[in-house]
Amino acid sequence: MKKLILIPIFLCFVCMINAQIVKIQPKFEVGEEKYFLGSTKLKGGDTDYTLLFLQRIKVLSADKNGFTMEAEIIKIDLEYDHRTYETDLVGTILKARKNNIYKFKTNVDGVITSLLNADEVMKKGKETLGDEWDIRFWVEYPDKFPNLTAQLALDNIVFSGLTEEGFISWMSGAPFPFHLNGKEFGSERHYHYEAKDGLKMLRTVELLSFDVNHNLKIGIKDKLDMTQEERKQFLLNQLKKDFPNQTDKINIDELFNESGLKNYKKDLSFDYELDSSFWPTKYEIIDADGDLLIRYKFWMLSDEQIRNFLGK
Repeated sequence: MKKLILIPIFLCFVCMINAQIVKIQPKFEVGEEKYFLGSTKLKGGDTDYTLLFLQRIKVLSADKNGFTMEAEIIKIDLEYDHRTYETDLVGTILKARKNNIYKFKTNVDGVITSLLNADEVMKKGKETLGDEWDIRFWVEYPDKFPNLTAQLALDNIVFSGLTEEGFISWMSGAPFPFHLNGKEFGSERHYHYEAKDGLKMLRTVELLSFDVNHNLKIGIKDKLDMTQEERKQFLLNQLKKDFPNQTDKINIDELFNESGLKNYKKDLSFDYELDSSFWPTKYEIIDADGDLLIRYKFWMLSDEQIRNFLGK
């Protein structure tokens, strides 16, 4: 009889989340240390590769404004069928970031606000690669570096994640544990938003529920939602930004038909699982971007898995 009473109560509890707003505000505790295993698989274009990484996150201190934490990429494995400029570039970026300890601050919502040791991590990253790491790129991929400007741009790309702005963007993105922090879910199930690249997306929150242990599950679907005229205007705005004095000479209709934007599709799906403290325990993100397919996976390791990976 008790079971019959408890089942409808639980069902009502799960349904209640549909009418309330859930804000992702992790309950970090000073001293706790988490290990996460992540993977990125990219297929399409000239390159297919799989990236695996092991990350450590530790909470150092807390005050009324937020938390001081540190992160470290401990292990990285990059697999690919054949070497290309893209695989060499990804490998070089990761080498500069690996085994570097990043000390940073978050606000009370767990959103990263600053990198405290930017000079230190930049110095270590450059020491790791050495003085002549970029010469190999110029020699092996001369078509990518026709002038000094292109050569200097390579330096900015490789070390961008070691600057404060680059670190915040990198560590706040998929598939890292701070990806959802500060975001709210539940107020709207269907809404438009503008992606970082300026494209208009339609988001549908398909799942938002707690289980009996207060673990949270979130399921989201995003898709590009722009009319042909909006796409054409988007292209024109990009051209005005990149070539401010030449857009009056461009046949926008002809360029639009050739650009691929006319039939371009972008679809994303997100599946998140978080524990009762809102630490992420599992992410899976699929990004179908034109001809590219990117799959991100990310999960928290148990104590036994940590021992297996690190030999502790």
